[in-house]
Amino acid sequence: MGMIILIIFAIYILIGIFLSKLVFKIFKKKLISKLFLTFFIVFPFWDVLLQNTTAIYYQAMYPEYKIYEKAELDKDGKVDSIAFLTYAADIKKYNIDQFNKYPHAFDLINNYKEYLIKDEKGKERILKVKKIAQGKYDFKLIEKSEARYKVVTENETTSFYHRFGYLKVIDTKSNKTMAESYYLHFKNFDDSFRTNILYMVGGTGISVFKKPYKNSIKTNYLLEKIGI
Repeated sequence: MGMIILIIFAIYILIGIFLSKLVFKIFKKKLISKLFLTFFIVFPFWDVLLQNTTAIYYQAMYPEYKIYEKAELDKDGKVDSIAFLTYAADIKKYNIDQFNKYPHAFDLINNYKEYLIKDEKGKERILKVKKIAQGKYDFKLIEKSEARYKVVTENETTSFYHRFGYLKVIDTKSNKTMAESYYLHFKNFDDSFRTNILYMVGGTGISVFKKPYKNSIKTNYLLEKIGI
């Protein structure tokens, strides 16, 4: 597979050299010819190069996460309530069976959890979930979050290929940020030229070039760092 990829790419480069010579004959300038050849070679990988360069920049410039304060726990080592407001999920995702799959989900929560959801009409609401007993939960739709702690995202930069911002845990009682980490999401681009023309695929038929791993600390990890 690797040899086939090298052969096809070598043919691609030879085509680029041939075309660059034609460009030189037309414009009579080596600089234009060299720029064309460089563009021709880089073109199949422009999105990969751009995204990886961006990922390296953010990894070098921003700390992985910051912790400012620990959560206030009760005598049982639990917090009163917490809201997850990073994205709006379909309301159908949340039901008794779903919560029963994760019996420890409320171990560190004394009162209730909240989730940002989209109801049946597509409107964003807050789903308030309180565990009454094992296998029994109270579900309530409210318009505004009431939880003590909130997990939110704040967008800073959005472009045609990426989105950068912060994942934060906020204490609504003191109105302070307790912890934060940056997140970096990359958009998917069509890679059919690499996969179908240059045949740059692995043994499973998936492109050998992938966008950078989504650079963000998982919410659960950030909560663990502040004691939740």
